[in-house]
Amino acid sequence: MLTVKRAAEILNVSPGLVYALCAQGKLEHERYGIGRGTIRIPESALADFRAGARPATHVKSAPRTSASFKHLDRERLMRAWRDRGVELPSAPPR
Repeated sequence: MLTVKRAAEILNVSPGLVYALCAQGKLEHERYGIGRGTIRIPESALADFRAGARPATHVKSAPRTSASFKHLDRERLMRAWRDRGVELPSAPPR
């Protein structure tokens, strides 16, 4: 069982982050004592946390095109902005 300080050293993070992870239930821990007590973290909990912290393998998505917003009407948007008092510097290029 590790102290918060030792767990923070192993993860190379601050003790405050370890406390926050425990409070949010993201890091398994045990609390001993009366009142605030003391926190102890099993070494297996660090391994589990590290495994979950790794990014998933990236899946390539379809490329985005500049025509993603074909449904937007430029003139209607400009009119709506003017009606709401938004000052437009100049008409945006097409």
